Amino acid sequence: MKNLSLFQKAILKAVSVLQLLAGAMIFATAIGVTLNAIVRYGLGRNIAILTEAGGFIFLFVVFSGLAATLIAGSHVSVDILSAIAPKRFVNLMYKFIVPLISMVFVGVVLISGLIMTQRYFIGERVTTGIVPIPLWIIMSIVPIGCLVMELALLSLLIDEVRSRMKDRQSKSG
Repeated sequence: MKNLSLFQKAILKAVSVLQLLAGAMIFATAIGVTLNAIVRYGLGRNIAILTEAGGFIFLFVVFSGLAATLIAGSHVSVDILSAIAPKRFVNLMYKFIVPLISMVFVGVVLISGLIMTQRYFIGERVTTGIVPIPLWIIMSIVPIGCLVMELALLSLLIDEVRSRMKDRQSKSG
């Protein structure tokens, strides 16, 4: 494994923390759904907070997993492009163009998420149900996940630029 910069180590640490949290939430959801089914069909009752939390947990898992998916190399790619386009273009596309476009898109989602989180915080909106939870706490995963994704994309771009600069130096010197 190559030496990682402090910046890259921090990103990987943030990604692993988000992955652990998402995994714990999926596990807790599985237990909660099972418990809710037992209570609903066995006792004729419903644990409303478990039903309500489902959408929020999905939101958390998606946004906490963005950067982890990128780092694991499990992101979407266009295989037909790789098959028909020149290798140099495909490299340029996947190493620079896609990350830059992704940074713009994720940046827009990041800003939108920050605005929404702020609005929920200022408006003191809460979830409906037995245990009201401030919506800003739930919504904050969107900007957090997007920020980690932006940093992961930036790290990949920096690595690629450094790698190309090293290659040029070794060829010229």
